Amino acid sequence: MPDLQYSIGLLDGFGGRLVTLGTSMKDDKVLDDLGADDLGHQRLVDAVRDFNDAWDDNRELVGTKVENLGQMASQSAEAFTEADQELADKVADILEEDS
Repeated sequence: MPDLQYSIGLLDGFGGRLVTLGTSMKDDKVLDDLGADDLGHQRLVDAVRDFNDAWDDNRELVGTKVENLGQMASQSAEAFTEADQELADKVADILEEDS
């Protein structure tokens, strides 16, 4: 059994989904538009806005980190594909020399 098993398609797809998620996190401003009509009480609106102000600072950072993780996953899939091809080419060369 090999030391490392992976699915290039799953890894690359996961990377793409993480990039999309990170971008969505950074662009999500849903809480900005909520008012007393939506939440029912001004104190709740104030609490949500306080939370949102703090979350805005962190949302950008978390979104960027998730995007970076997605890019790393996609780059890993690309590197595995290249390594697999290089190994396959070397095996083919060796088999060709032996025949």
